[in-house]
Amino acid sequence: MLFGSPNGLCSSITESKHIVAVKKPWRRSSKNNPLPQILATNTRLSKLSALRVKFGTLGMLKYDVLTAARVEMGLEDPEDDDDDDDDDVQFRDEEDESMPSAEPRALSYVHLSRTPAHMRSVTQLGDELDVPNLAELLGRFIWDQVYPDPYLTSDDIPTNQLPKIHTNLAIHLSAVATFYAPSEISGPQGMHREIIRSNPSWRNEYARFDTVLVHTNPDFDDMRGMVVARIKQFLTFTHDSTRMPCAIVEWFIPCGENPDPETGMWIVEPEIESGKRTVGIIHLDSIVRACHLIGIWGASRVPPRDNILVTVDPKNPECPDSTDSCQSETVHFPGALGTPQDLSGVSGDFLIS
Repeated sequence: MLFGSPNGLCSSITESKHIVAVKKPWRRSSKNNPLPQILATNTRLSKLSALRVKFGTLGMLKYDVLTAARVEMGLEDPEDDDDDDDDDVQFRDEEDESMPSAEPRALSYVHLSRTPAHMRSVTQLGDELDVPNLAELLGRFIWDQVYPDPYLTSDDIPTNQLPKIHTNLAIHLSAVATFYAPSEISGPQGMHREIIRSNPSWRNEYARFDTVLVHTNPDFDDMRGMVVARIKQFLTFTHDSTRMPCAIVEWFIPCGENPDPETGMWIVEPEIESGKRTVGIIHLDSIVRACHLIGIWGASRVPPRDNILVTVDPKNPECPDSTDSCQSETVHFPGALGTPQDLSGVSGDFLIS
């Protein structure tokens, strides 16, 4: 048969069934071993469909509540009513890593998980994150929040005059960002919602520390007014009866003032001072949304597999005696799952996707 389909079949038929039977149940799953969850969802939906047919034969569930009331009052002709065959009702408001939001339109806002995972003192958290000056960073963060003076910032205040924290810190492992993104799967107002993770043991397998866009310049809503940061920890604490949600982050700085001319994406690199990543504390309201970073590979060829060194612990790499044989470094891919990956030839720069 030329330019036709046998028996009237078309690939769009199987595609439409694939959406209902596979794609949407997968979005409803936890993404961890999703196949049994997909099968359970399809089984329950089949039972609900059969139950609806059974109720239909008994004259039940013929209209929605409003239409049934109008028909009963004689305000609407039952012959003019069309059956509602929307098969997607059960997929609304699904719990997922990213999902549509019915909240009113706004630029963006972020809130932490409802309950903290645990409590830590300032000293304990500083030791866990390897941030020895955490108390000073928190003091400067409090100063900038309580005394927002552009002519006198916390950098001008001596360390011994900074506010002190006398309570424990509530540690959160995730936050939810809601932002305007009509090109994504969004609600009626164009709002989209996604989860930002900062979990040292994601699903008891590996660490996951997502990267985010931080709004730093109110005069611009694009990358000229934003910087990229990697979330090390979400936390809240109370100072003078005021709850302060914030995040400890590692900074990325842009390479140049314009995006890459070939890809159209911005290039960033980790900010390093004295051989260590720079760390800061930001208010939760300054976070716009999560973002993904793609490693930029160098121009040289990837070395043979025998010469690649995979390090399990970045603090204690099992490196041979000869430093010449260490041709790779273990890098966390921020914004993805945060799993350590061996990236031989990576220049240290990243593209924002």
